[in-house]
Amino acid sequence: MAALIQDRLQHRQNDYFQSEEYKRERECEIDAIFLSDNYAVVIEKGENGYSAYVPDVPDCTANGYTAEEAESNARDALILRIESLLKADLPIPEPLSIRTGSYLDGNERCPKQ
Repeated sequence: MAALIQDRLQHRQNDYFQSEEYKRERECEIDAIFLSDNYAVVIEKGENGYSAYVPDVPDCTANGYTAEEAESNARDALILRIESLLKADLPIPEPLSIRTGSYLDGNERCPKQ
């Protein structure tokens, strides 16, 4: 009986991995990863760690114990957000913020432009 159940489960998995739905999900995942590199992540130091958000994508926030962890978590959240928008055929917000790639500690000021 267990072998029969396992065989049916294997067939379902094989059918799913060959389906158009699975292919579409993987395409959305890959597109989201590439698109996420175009967005700026803002990192702020708090009392108990760091928080991060993507200014161009509403509700895309994260936190972490370090600035690097907060940024990594925000990038993961961004990828998931873009992926969900792609799957739903909703528009992707344009990345309008500028990325500098630098961190400022609490004592530094942004350089004047």
